[in-house]
Amino acid sequence: MSPASYGDLFGQGSLNHENGANNMMINPDSVKASWQVHDAGLSEQLESLQQHKVFYPLHSGFLVVVDDFVPAQYHVLPGRKRMECIEFAYIHSGRARFTLRSGPGRGYRWDITSGVRTMLPYKTRPYDMEMVFEVDPAPVKMVTLYISPQRLSSLMGTELHALPVDLASGPSTFDGNEYDYCSTMGPAVESAVFQIFDCRLSDMVRKLFIEAKALELLSLELEHLCRRKTSATACRAEEIRGLHHARQIMMDNMLDPPTLTELAREVGLNVKKIKTGFRALFGATVYGFLHQYRMEKAMQLLRTDLSSVSEAAWAVGYVNVSHFSSAFRKQFGIRPGDYLRALRRSV
Repeated sequence: MSPASYGDLFGQGSLNHENGANNMMINPDSVKASWQVHDAGLSEQLESLQQHKVFYPLHSGFLVVVDDFVPAQYHVLPGRKRMECIEFAYIHSGRARFTLRSGPGRGYRWDITSGVRTMLPYKTRPYDMEMVFEVDPAPVKMVTLYISPQRLSSLMGTELHALPVDLASGPSTFDGNEYDYCSTMGPAVESAVFQIFDCRLSDMVRKLFIEAKALELLSLELEHLCRRKTSATACRAEEIRGLHHARQIMMDNMLDPPTLTELAREVGLNVKKIKTGFRALFGATVYGFLHQYRMEKAMQLLRTDLSSVSEAAWAVGYVNVSHFSSAFRKQFGIRPGDYLRALRRSV
């Protein structure tokens, strides 16, 4: 490796990608300027939120922004968001809400809490979205990825038109697809986000580590969208609604889940469709999904309440704490006790 390449790898070389096909970098200043509040009197509140952001422009051609702070007050910020790229946000902790207004009489309100991921797609050209953003005065830990469709297609080695359609649909097609734009993080995503905040590497290599985790998150998002495309061709719209209903039933009855026969009867699908549809839509069997959900719920309890390992185990239905610890480590690659200690260090 040449000295110049080594410097580029660790962020010590030039990041000037202003020419030719490489002119696809996301500028931190443009991200800050993309949100404009309607009331000039709220500008100071917006600035107070933005000043805590740490920006990591990466050599892969996209931008990672890390938020780690406690808002001084409750904020309500009505304004306009300029969409010039694809955005993925991962909320490790915090409480917020935002309402998108995509047209007269049309809006979507999302509650953003610990363990939630959101995606804002990009159309064929920049566009504005009317939004109301609310933030509670609770500790915020959030990772956001910004990447242009052009750079994403270049990373994937494919043409722009071959990207998953949901990445370039814009809010006008949110109807029926809210699950893709705001949903619970899966175990693999949760683990990658946690590792970003738990990183203890020196400044010199921290950026390289964050780039690796960001690429991992991006890969997981693309896999999710590609799997959804496959499931959409295999399932009719009413079947997809029934499968999401079935998933919600399993989540609501985590400690005493129904049998497959009972579940199929309640949502109006046969057992075979439940089994094949679950795997196609959610990438797991029914009870495999339930196991993942229980582990995610346990992680959320540890993260938000700083519960003991025993309390988290009992809350998700484990009597044997040792069995719970083994399952947690298998799911997330870390023992729950070690995870809890890392959280307490960061508080």
